[in-house]
Amino acid sequence: MASVGYQVVVARLMENGVENQAIKAEFNQQYGALMSIIRTAYTANMITDIKSLDLRTIFRPKVILLVTDEITKHEHVPYRSRLAKFVETGGTLILCCWFVSKSTTWGIEGILWEFRECQWTVAEGLEAFGRTDLALNRGTAMKQKFGDDAFNLLKDTYSMQAINLKGVATHDQVYRPAWHMVFPAVEALDEFTNTTPSAYHKYGRGYLGYVGDIKLEEGTKELIVAMLGESTPMHR
Repeated sequence: MASVGYQVVVARLMENGVENQAIKAEFNQQYGALMSIIRTAYTANMITDIKSLDLRTIFRPKVILLVTDEITKHEHVPYRSRLAKFVETGGTLILCCWFVSKSTTWGIEGILWEFRECQWTVAEGLEAFGRTDLALNRGTAMKQKFGDDAFNLLKDTYSMQAINLKGVATHDQVYRPAWHMVFPAVEALDEFTNTTPSAYHKYGRGYLGYVGDIKLEEGTKELIVAMLGESTPMHR
């Protein structure tokens, strides 16, 4: 269970909290390097049982990294509103990794519904899933929270294969499709200008982050760590 002082809780939730060794090995193969960075840089804890997600004020972490889709199951619906309250009262929730790549559209939107003031939904049609060349947008809520240091090691441009969100305001898009930055004059004519695979939004007193990358592209580890917002080995 997360204790006083934990900055980051990585919620790698498993069915009934039971570890499947094959699944654990698959996760570690894909995300082990990222998890190592987080453990090195933060007072961090990894939980596998949703019942260990203690969000009481005196125990709760600063950040929850939701990296699997177990919470999208029907029996865990009550925990969704608790996560929204956690953010509203000052916490940061980041949706990423297997939460995105192994979830369904319905599953992702079930969580997003708790933050419906953002008006984020999963994109549809050709914009829903694919590879996009992205350009860094420095005028985001991340700058509001962390200042210019948040962008120090982020790539100015890179390509990401991802599940995209739509309805994301420009100032909440950490990366935007690159051509929007090159041809801003035509944005008003483009119905997809509010589509992005990476978003960061101030919600209440806290923040909600989303990283739709499904392959952990070069540049995405830096993006997730930047959303955590503290000094890490990547920044030294």
